[in-house]
Amino acid sequence: MPMRKTWRTIIPLAALLGLASCGEEEPRPRNCLPFSGARIIAEPEVFKLNDINTYNGIAFTPNGCELYITQDIDGVAQILHTEWSGRFWVQPERVGPISSPHHDYQPRFNADGTRLYFNSSRPIPGSEGSNGQADDGLRKLWYMEKDLTGWSGPHYLEGINSDDPDIRDGYAAPIGDGSLYFRSTRASGDPDNGDIFFARWNGTGFNKPVLVQGISSPRDENDLVVTKDDKIMVLNRYVDNPEDTYLMISVKENDQWSIPRAVEQPANEFQMELTPSLSPDEIYFLYEIRGVTFVIDLHALLTDAELAKIGKIRRGTEED
Repeated sequence: MPMRKTWRTIIPLAALLGLASCGEEEPRPRNCLPFSGARIIAEPEVFKLNDINTYNGIAFTPNGCELYITQDIDGVAQILHTEWSGRFWVQPERVGPISSPHHDYQPRFNADGTRLYFNSSRPIPGSEGSNGQADDGLRKLWYMEKDLTGWSGPHYLEGINSDDPDIRDGYAAPIGDGSLYFRSTRASGDPDNGDIFFARWNGTGFNKPVLVQGISSPRDENDLVVTKDDKIMVLNRYVDNPEDTYLMISVKENDQWSIPRAVEQPANEFQMELTPSLSPDEIYFLYEIRGVTFVIDLHALLTDAELAKIGKIRRGTEED
């Protein structure tokens, strides 16, 4: 079902669900879960972030109380962290262990929130590296890990990143069992033409990445998100005539991904639909256009036939 461009600003979903505080001293909820599924959003609406813009970064912690975003700070992409106060998202701050003179962006949590993947222009370990400044050319995947003492890292993602320093690897999309989808230019050899790869988590590390059949095309596939049950994928595809980046969707049936289709008709003007992301409960789909975050029901992107293929029922139907 195509998305219609009928935008209207809304207050944060947390407030709609009774999580906003009326008193000034009420403490932050212990378990925010601002996406509890109480409201059906059939058409895209602005997800209010209190004038906080984000580019290539929408990553909620599993409880929904914290959000990791990306902003351009003095010409360098930096990952920032904000929390839900009970009434609003507080002013974001840099994530200390990541903060560097290099580009860091596209944060993405694993299912339990103990690992945060991100793209980075940091030097490859063991290489001569750069001059200490952000490098617009090199991109590889890195991650941090979290335990009771906090974040450790960042770590270079061995087993996923190509040994070829000219290959770009990024845009991690972990699923429920720890396996990882990601974008890589290793198939094309063109830094501006990526494809989607998959690496199975074997309990101690990743198996060799393989090209995802049915998803990749001669065009550039870019950032993506996949549901934890490995049944729905939303990704970007870049087209050059007219120049734009569109959201595409695919569903998996009998272990085979369907050919991705656009979730809406090509726009008449430059839009750049970026950073496909999901709420912690995977009921809502979020994405960015020019730094503004939009939200819609994930099922609103799917046709009835696609929902039937993956054994889902549209929210709000009599059978639901």
